[in-house]
Amino acid sequence: MRRVLRVHRYRLVLELPASHIRLSVMRSLNTFALLRQFSNLAVPTVLAAWVYCAHSVISGIFIGRYIGADALAALNLLVPLPCSVMIGVGGSTLVSRLLGEGRERDAAAAFTQALWLLVVCGAAFTLAIYFGADTFVRWTGAQGELAHYAQAFLHAYAPFVLFPTACYALELFLRIEGAAKFGLVCLLAGGLIDVALTAFMVGYLDWGMRGACIGHQSGAGLRADARL
Repeated sequence: MRRVLRVHRYRLVLELPASHIRLSVMRSLNTFALLRQFSNLAVPTVLAAWVYCAHSVISGIFIGRYIGADALAALNLLVPLPCSVMIGVGGSTLVSRLLGEGRERDAAAAFTQALWLLVVCGAAFTLAIYFGADTFVRWTGAQGELAHYAQAFLHAYAPFVLFPTACYALELFLRIEGAAKFGLVCLLAGGLIDVALTAFMVGYLDWGMRGACIGHQSGAGLRADARL
């Protein structure tokens, strides 16, 4: 690429070809577009993690204050089952790779298979939790009042297993579709409904662990339905 140096009225001027200038502008625009695309995905993802944490803390405040410390401890014993994480991470990785290769039909088929797998796993866990709640609680080593709260929560949780199972997986699929902001809006709306229902059912109606579970799963159901 040829550069011409010339003296013009005691000033040193560097003349560049027009093609070089256009190339520099295009590189600057591409860099700006890449940073903008990265921020559009990264910022909602980080905010979603903060919302999850805030939602857990606020729900824990209502449960610990209105039901008791044993109820809060029982809730923390019941770690969410990891099937949604495995299906969401594995399925979204496969779908994103297929979309990158331009195989949109195969990507749609993979997404459909992931949804069916979520439904099957949700149904299986519903039956397992409902009929095996006492066994799961014994495995944790909980006894007395702690075991009672844990069993009450699991029996109320069983019919709604599909909602939290689908929520995390669908959020990952939204991100690869470039709809991370929409996923964040769904999370905020569902979280507000969750907190409001938990406060009403636990603090006002005094439904105990059953109310905490219904409030939480109602918010999860709204998030899953909106993301679909």
